[in-house]
Amino acid sequence: MTRPPRNLEYWRYGSLPPYGKRLIQEWFRRGEQGLGCGPEESFEPFIYTWFALNSWAACVTDQDRDSVWRGRLAEDPHLQQVFDELLDTSAEFRRQLEQFVSFWPIFEVRDIRRRYPQYRQDRTPETRAQLIPELRARGINHDPQNWNSGDEVNWRATIFALARVRNNLFHGDKAADDLVDQGIVHAALHTLVLFMRATPLLRHPEQY
Repeated sequence: MTRPPRNLEYWRYGSLPPYGKRLIQEWFRRGEQGLGCGPEESFEPFIYTWFALNSWAACVTDQDRDSVWRGRLAEDPHLQQVFDELLDTSAEFRRQLEQFVSFWPIFEVRDIRRRYPQYRQDRTPETRAQLIPELRARGINHDPQNWNSGDEVNWRATIFALARVRNNLFHGDKAADDLVDQGIVHAALHTLVLFMRATPLLRHPEQY
């Protein structure tokens, strides 16, 4: 199948010195190891997987700002097509993605602390879905934006939801002993690792 044009400079990754590529690949390897872990052990593997994605993306976009390279990845037609093909061909990816989507939208926990401080006391695995309208009513930041259950899932929505999980984690706002947080991070880890495995993200440009 003919690939659509890309807006990423894939050759930049191929031009990295060997030690740079090895570092990114080692981060990804440590993330992959998390696929055999339980939900309570998925936080660190997700972080390593994000390190690999972040470094690769900063390289092929020549941009260090997260918001800039994330937007470039989200709009890349090549990655969107890979995502669609993976959905069509991999039952495991589809299953893990559906599990991740079941938690959407992902709300910004720092904003929750400011606008809905009692949320953590009110929320359980059973009540989380019931509290989403209240979170929306309070204007809590979330990703994907304007997401409603039943909407079509695409690469853009997925990368923004993954980034929101990353931000909540890096800001210390997800707890490894919280069942909801465990479920979100575990599903996000599997979705991201399986996508990266199926794409040429960490290959040499000649293999693209």
